[in-house]
Amino acid sequence: MKYKNPNQNLKRWNLTSRMPHFSYHLLIALCCCIFGIVYNLSFWERASSFVNQNGGFSLYVSLFVAFVLIIWLCIEIITFRVYARYMLALLFLICACSAFFMDSLKIGINKSIIESLLNTSFREAKDFLSLKFIVYLIVAAFLPMCILFCIPLRQTSFIQDCKQKALIIPCLIILIGTLYVTQGQKIIFTFKNTGGLMFVLNPIAPIRAAGDYVIDKVILPKSYTHIGLDAHTLAKNKLFVLIIGESARAQNLASYGYNKNTTPFTSKIQNIIYFKNFYSCGVITAISIPCMLTHHTQQTYISTEI
Repeated sequence: MKYKNPNQNLKRWNLTSRMPHFSYHLLIALCCCIFGIVYNLSFWERASSFVNQNGGFSLYVSLFVAFVLIIWLCIEIITFRVYARYMLALLFLICACSAFFMDSLKIGINKSIIESLLNTSFREAKDFLSLKFIVYLIVAAFLPMCILFCIPLRQTSFIQDCKQKALIIPCLIILIGTLYVTQGQKIIFTFKNTGGLMFVLNPIAPIRAAGDYVIDKVILPKSYTHIGLDAHTLAKNKLFVLIIGESARAQNLASYGYNKNTTPFTSKIQNIIYFKNFYSCGVITAISIPCMLTHHTQQTYISTEI
């Protein structure tokens, strides 16, 4: 009597075994197209005004192709087949988180945003963890990541992989160079004439902002000059408390004459001094607080020099 191998039935019903095996280079290209279309709505919205008046559809295509080729080239340089899925999954997560805040809050991502995020307490961070954000993260990040790991990839040796990269990378460089020669001037003008466009280019903006933050805080540490070392302490210490609302509107504070008691806690304290001529440099705590405590204005304040 002959017995059937039970593994044959498993292979028969294995869906992934029936799917065609893709080259991971093609998978990278497809993911780059998705990044450019799905996760860059703020970029296309902000660039639309200039693009519609200076090239229209052809300039849209040039911007999209340039984005795909540059991202594809960067991923090809730093990844091999074994790590390609993990790199793409990380980019999906970065793109989804960045796109949510870019689209909902209409902001760009720079070094100050990264610094403010890292200095945010858990209590403040809970305000951002809304149901809308969680649903968006599941649909825009975790679902694509699950699909990404279900796609079967074609097995290649390390030597074959290097040979393929030796062909693909020069081709991408040639295509980028050709696009720069033909449409480079229009693409550069688009970024120059559209304010903050680079800060909403996903995932380049968050990666660039994180790199700038690391360079500023880790690679280029600051040396501080100690002042007032000759000062003498008094016998009795005095406690001086500053209550700073860097993103609050002055006209909405009861201390400024607002008809509603918007500061019930501090209104019960005596001998409070209200500084009416303080102005914030912005709503990002990492910038506004240091700026308010210096003699600089919004135009002269540079965070790296403080």
